[in-house]
Amino acid sequence: MPDRRNTVPKNIIVGIGASADGIHALELLFGNMPPPTGLIFVVIQHLSPDHVSMLREILQRKTELQVLEIKNNMLMEADHVYVAPPGYDISIERNRLKTHKYVKNTGSLHLPIDFFLRSLASEWKDRVIAVILTGAGSDGILGLKEIKGADGIVMVQDPSTAKFNSMPQKAIETGMVDFVCSLENIPGQLIELKRTIDDGDFDVNLEIHEESLDKLLGLLNVHTKHDFSQYKKSTIRRRVRRRMLIYKLTTFEQYLDQVEKDPEELDKLLDELLIGVTSFFRNKDSFTSLEKNVF
Repeated sequence: MPDRRNTVPKNIIVGIGASADGIHALELLFGNMPPPTGLIFVVIQHLSPDHVSMLREILQRKTELQVLEIKNNMLMEADHVYVAPPGYDISIERNRLKTHKYVKNTGSLHLPIDFFLRSLASEWKDRVIAVILTGAGSDGILGLKEIKGADGIVMVQDPSTAKFNSMPQKAIETGMVDFVCSLENIPGQLIELKRTIDDGDFDVNLEIHEESLDKLLGLLNVHTKHDFSQYKKSTIRRRVRRRMLIYKLTTFEQYLDQVEKDPEELDKLLDELLIGVTSFFRNKDSFTSLEKNVF
């Protein structure tokens, strides 16, 4: 019989990115996280490979959730917090975490948050919530774009409350952030999102009557001058579903009401429909092959 532990569960995973100075933010976040949550948490810090981390011990003092340092091939469970060890990049394969020893490359920046979020988007798609906390630089920006492209949710700490606001601010500037929250409000928002997903059975395609979909596309055309009548209906359903999740709506008719009350929502839907993510230009193997075999 197949090992059911290796299948992706009907769970939601929260990928959290923060800088080395984000310990206080993480303490506040998990200190306000009421168990049980039903969520899986993975914390990736932008650390120097030779940094000595006490994050697991620090967070365990703040939360009733079990906090573990990630080991290779570790099976994930709900209501656990998995902390990346220094010197390793983390990827995900189904519901197991994989460790990859970081090898310094003088020609590129080390972006462990991007590395994990991109893997997460590829494996868990719309069952992902990415959270970007305080930090300098822009680690996480490429990853959150792929999370959005896979129909996941993106949440950031309010930059005005961040010790270092570069990471959350740059995330907001992408136009792909769904929620901007104070640290104290992030836990409640996560729990509410999970409840909405569970109650709305968002794993299945929305049943949208043809005339209702035509009405939405007509409103979109008038407001944005973009005609999506020939666009893939499955893509439109997925993007509408994401927008409904943001507003915590459970029927398409509720979403039509939202659009009619707030025409700016059509601009946001347009942005969702035009999301395009490709990893080709970040694929080292592709360019190595071109260099060796073509040039």
